[in-house]
Amino acid sequence: MTTTSDMPHPRVGVAAPSDNMLPTQDLLRMAVGLLENHGFTVIEADNILHEYGRFAGTHESRAGHFQKMAMSSAFDTLLMASGGYGALHILPYLDFSRMNPHLDWVGYSDSTVLLNARVAHTGKGGWHGAMLKQLAKGFESLDRALVKDILAGTSPHKYEAEVLADVKILNEGQHRGRLIGGNVAAFRSLMGTPHAPQPQAGDILFLEELDDDLCRVDRDLHHLAQNGWFEQLGGLIYGDFSEMHESTSRPFGFSLYEVFAYHGRNVNGPVVSAFPAGHTGLNLPLPIGKAVTLTAGTDGTTLSWEN
Repeated sequence: MTTTSDMPHPRVGVAAPSDNMLPTQDLLRMAVGLLENHGFTVIEADNILHEYGRFAGTHESRAGHFQKMAMSSAFDTLLMASGGYGALHILPYLDFSRMNPHLDWVGYSDSTVLLNARVAHTGKGGWHGAMLKQLAKGFESLDRALVKDILAGTSPHKYEAEVLADVKILNEGQHRGRLIGGNVAAFRSLMGTPHAPQPQAGDILFLEELDDDLCRVDRDLHHLAQNGWFEQLGGLIYGDFSEMHESTSRPFGFSLYEVFAYHGRNVNGPVVSAFPAGHTGLNLPLPIGKAVTLTAGTDGTTLSWEN
């Protein structure tokens, strides 16, 4: 297997389409330093430390900087600096047709908006995985080590049952289809816009969320359902749903598992939960927009794809 040390200074661009990095610039510098120590050349967007409220510049400014980075051929991978909120603001100002189609994008959380909008406009998505801010923790964990490999040009292509041993199987089966989705709130925010990917028969939908009320998660899933997202699914992957809670004024009355089971009841294929991807714990990189094969059965769960 090719490792980072075998690569001649792989180049990474860092974009800031959402939150500004001022409150966490120590993490920014630490992550950039780690990448450089591992042989990477890091090229930062000019707005990386700009401030406009919580954002890394005005909507138009962030869009302009992101467009410039996404068009560039000066690096091989475009890594999002952080998530938070704000990617939706910049979509009306972006021209996806002028972007470099060979760039791999990497991000999650709010970057769900960009990965899926790219699918909608070009058919190509990117990697749902750790961003620059998370890489400051180092590359010891499997998920961040895999992102380092992606940045170096060596992508994973399968997660074996041993890695997915804690995944819970709600419905057995095997299916190959386009992987789509990401953070529930971010993905749902695309619905009704010209930047939302259209459901395709046989899609495999991946969803994750953090720190939300169960009734709001259920509402968001109903919103997706009424936009056709659960009608023809070939598979469904529920990722990390940490810190879910109920309203103190009026309990929802249903568990997270019951919400999962209800929305996955008509999926004609494998349905799994507790897949290690999302905001807490292990966040395995997932190839949004690519065809993947999800298998769930007596021998456990596997996920594979071709690079």
